[in-house]
Amino acid sequence: MIDKNKSLIKSKKNIFKRFIDYIKNIFKKKIPDDKKINEKDSSEQITEVKEKEEVDKIKNNQQTEKEKFFKIYSEVKSRNIKMDELSPSDLIKFNLVMKEEIRLKKEKVLKQRELIQNLTQEINQLKLENKNEI
Repeated sequence: MIDKNKSLIKSKKNIFKRFIDYIKNIFKKKIPDDKKINEKDSSEQITEVKEKEEVDKIKNNQQTEKEKFFKIYSEVKSRNIKMDELSPSDLIKFNLVMKEEIRLKKEKVLKQRELIQNLTQEINQLKLENKNEI
């Protein structure tokens, strides 16, 4: 409020404005605490959705890179692409995948050996039992 009289005492609100403000505050709609919480929850949900979308984008990008690499990998294994044509990063990946394949094949061979040994032992036992029965 502008003081036109330029008096020493200034009142920001006169009595009528105070009364009107008081009545407005009484009848003003108050937002219940539940709605405030829901607003916070909705904002948190929005941020969670955005984070999930970003993670999905990253996963999709990784999957496309994987698909590209394994396509190249299969081409190299079928000898359609020479290893000289690969980039250094692809060569490193290729090397790691080959090492893993070798490790898995070794495990498979060891399991087969164990199985064969167990089977030969059982066969020998059965042969002995048959000889003893005769």
